[in-house]
Amino acid sequence: MPDIVKDILKPTLPSIITILVILGGLFAFNDFLNNRIDNRINDAEYISKLSKSLRPYLIFNQNGSIVYDHGAESLLDSISVDFILNFNMDKPIKIIIYPKKFLKVKPLLECLTGIGYQEKASRHGFKSWEYVLDVNSYGEAENNLFMIEILD
Repeated sequence: MPDIVKDILKPTLPSIITILVILGGLFAFNDFLNNRIDNRINDAEYISKLSKSLRPYLIFNQNGSIVYDHGAESLLDSISVDFILNFNMDKPIKIIIYPKKFLKVKPLLECLTGIGYQEKASRHGFKSWEYVLDVNSYGEAENNLFMIEILD
């Protein structure tokens, strides 16, 4: 190598090596963070926990017994169901949801077993919500299931 090139590289070589080491460290740290995030968002337990906090719901039967909980049971005190299988369809189904805290938005109620109905929802007291379901038709299910989703 010519002496002029050696004279230029000699003082700048440590700076170039330092910059390359810093860049390598930044790329390694970035890769480490990406792997941690990727492992976290693909973890089934984390996804389940996140889902339960974002969209809590539960499924209950016509007796008010909880069949499946997806995070909503911790938000409710109880559920009252006034359900009488009435093929004349002159008696509505009445469901009252008793939450532990005030809910600004009414929870979504859905029948999962083929009952045709018109829903009327209103506040029942300060915190509770009452749903009156005027039945149009009954499905084939012996044990009707309902789902309540908390939106608050």
